[in-house]
Amino acid sequence: MYIKNCFKNIYYVSVVIITWMLVSCPALDPKEINLKQDYTNISSNGIYDFGLIVADGDDNIASDYIDFTIQNLGTADLTINSISIAGTNKEDFDLDDSDIFNVIPPQDSTIFSVRFDPITAGEKTAKVIIENNDADEGKYLLTVIGTALTIEPEINIKQGVNDIIDETGSYNFGIIHPDGTGGETSGEVNFTIENLGNEDLEITDISLTAGGDTGDFNVNDTAASTVEAGGSTTFSVVFDPLSGGDKSVTIKIDSNDSDEAEYTFLLTGRGYIQFENSIQKIFAFDAQANDQFGFSVDVSGDYVIVGNPNERGGDGDPIGNAGAAYIYYRTGTNTWDSVYKISAYDAQYNDHFGMSVSIDGDYVIVGAYGEDGGLGDPISNTGAVYIFHRTGTNTWDTGYKITAYEAQVSDYFGMNVSISGDYAIVGAYGEDGGGGNPLSLAGAAYIYHRTGINTWDSVYKITAPDAQERDYFSYSAVSIDGDYAIVGAYQEDGGPGDPLDRTGAAYIYRRTGTNIWDSGYKIVAPDAQASDYFGRSVSIDGDYAIVGAWHEDGGAGDPAEDAGAAYIYHRTGTNTWNTGFRIDAFDAQTDDWFGASVSIYGDYAIVGAYAEEGGPGDPESFAGAAYIFNRTGTNEWVPGQKIYAPDAQASDYFGISVAIDGEYIIVGASGEAGGEGDPLYDAGAAYIIY
Repeated sequence: MYIKNCFKNIYYVSVVIITWMLVSCPALDPKEINLKQDYTNISSNGIYDFGLIVADGDDNIASDYIDFTIQNLGTADLTINSISIAGTNKEDFDLDDSDIFNVIPPQDSTIFSVRFDPITAGEKTAKVIIENNDADEGKYLLTVIGTALTIEPEINIKQGVNDIIDETGSYNFGIIHPDGTGGETSGEVNFTIENLGNEDLEITDISLTAGGDTGDFNVNDTAASTVEAGGSTTFSVVFDPLSGGDKSVTIKIDSNDSDEAEYTFLLTGRGYIQFENSIQKIFAFDAQANDQFGFSVDVSGDYVIVGNPNERGGDGDPIGNAGAAYIYYRTGTNTWDSVYKISAYDAQYNDHFGMSVSIDGDYVIVGAYGEDGGLGDPISNTGAVYIFHRTGTNTWDTGYKITAYEAQVSDYFGMNVSISGDYAIVGAYGEDGGGGNPLSLAGAAYIYHRTGINTWDSVYKITAPDAQERDYFSYSAVSIDGDYAIVGAYQEDGGPGDPLDRTGAAYIYRRTGTNIWDSGYKIVAPDAQASDYFGRSVSIDGDYAIVGAWHEDGGAGDPAEDAGAAYIYHRTGTNTWNTGFRIDAFDAQTDDWFGASVSIYGDYAIVGAYAEEGGPGDPESFAGAAYIFNRTGTNEWVPGQKIYAPDAQASDYFGISVAIDGEYIIVGASGEAGGEGDPLYDAGAAYIIY
């Protein structure tokens, strides 16, 4: 264009220069079109962006008309033949060429206008075509674009500075001790409802959807019913769990947002049972010295059972150490009825009935590891178990006796027992590996299946796949739940070559059919050392198993000899388990024996340390304690409460046995001496904690 104007101001120069210009300037096109918007030139095929406009086709909401100037920079008239809009979105742009000059003299101009008036939402594009007689730009093109928005509200939810996404978002309240009375809650957590749209947002309802834990969350609907464009309002939720465990519910906010009319997200939290709301001490109504009531305990629903392995057969002590067990029924919040005492129908001297006990539903199993094979005592200490069926409210039948099909002397069948549903497992740590006794004290366990009302099938025997002498497989350590059973072998030496003397191991078995079980999955401590006695105690519930190592020395460097530890394992597949999560007493000391007993239920684990000495200063030697742990993630656990007997004394052995089910814990104290004045040495007691 500057070439066509190269004669401008030519009269200020000499003839010589004029001659040069005549030679140097190219031939001129007398017509030259140019397009401007305000002071900005727009070349052919250039772009003009109208920006963001609400889409509804309403003239009141469309953009302003934007003026475009057509200039004639040439020396002859520029003829405008037509101006039109073409393209897919041409209906979203309006052209006003009513004032256009069809003929534009040299160095003159004319104006047309365009506005953006979108009908629907989205990115819009069209072409303005200027037909004219410019020799090389006879079809001058202008691309017009714009983004069309809809007139509507747009809901968004925040907690603090964080967006909570519709349908996939969530908010976690963390861990709260449940009481359901508002005594301890999360407090009000505020949520903000934002209107990111351009029209009023109408909130019609905020509610919890059915099917979740609706009773554990309370909505305080303080939100305004109308939220202006760009505005916000708030509502709050309180987490007040009624019971322990993971809780979740979906919250729903109803509004007039066209695509998120039901805005939902998940509320989660965990109720952590605060035990020790009450402690109930129980003891045998016919207690005598050296009974050791509480040596074994278990709890299931409204029933607890306590073993009394040295009980002497009743009045007059007719049968020394025959043993007994006592079943209690809950009649209220940690109130319990008078006891139902059970004993072996064929009780004999030194049977130690009650050395182990387990209860599940309507069935109880009791071990008598010193039983000698029946009348005449043909097989000394071979052992037996008795299964009892509940026939009414804390009334029980006379029992079903089971012995090992290959019983031998000193098998100690019944040293430990566990029952779950239709299956019961019995440990026989003295079993020597079958015929010929190839592996002395290798140990075995036997699983029985119920076939009727207290009738049981032939047994399935399980052993360690890498059994060795003196592994003590099943010594005081068996547990069964559903399709899985776990057995401890606390003197296992670390595998081939026995690299770690008495480090210990545990084996988990999975049921593959009706009383058919796989070959077992071996677990060991991730930080195993010699003489840890890993596997001294075991418990399994659902996808979690816990194993006690009561002589573990406090971790790296062995700072506290025999302080003890426990390890919790999470199932990752069909009888595959992770490497374990270690838990310790927060106040661990030498010789506490933390891990002597363990139990796990849901999100809680309890570990007994019956040699714990009463806290700082060790005021009560062997008074004992127990520790509760709470699961906070997938096999992540945090310490909770330490519990001990309110009347603790030296050598009570509180924690020698522990069990947990629901909101109740029972802890045995087999050395408790009958209360003040110690009238009955080692009579024993148990404490039920709610």
